[in-house]
Amino acid sequence: MTQTIQNQELINRLIVGRVLPHIYAFKTNTVPNFLKVGDTFRPVETRLQEWRRYFPELKKQFEGKATVTDDIYFRDFAVHRFLEKDLSKLRLTRDQISQ
Repeated sequence: MTQTIQNQELINRLIVGRVLPHIYAFKTNTVPNFLKVGDTFRPVETRLQEWRRYFPELKKQFEGKATVTDDIYFRDFAVHRFLEKDLSKLRLTRDQISQ
């Protein structure tokens, strides 16, 4: 019985159930007035912890469900397209970041 409970606890730590897709945005304090926008099917905080390896001072600015309905979701590239095309926002290029 104890082995079964221990195994179940291990399984619960290793397997994450279905997580709704989320969009997130954060500032890095490395490029003023720009946000990093991404999406994830995992918990947002898990994804942000991965980003903190590169940007330890990141500040989350937004987190929201990336769903239109229960069956329809969108990805970060749709948000990027909206920002670039509809709102005329600029997207950084690698050479702009390394200057």
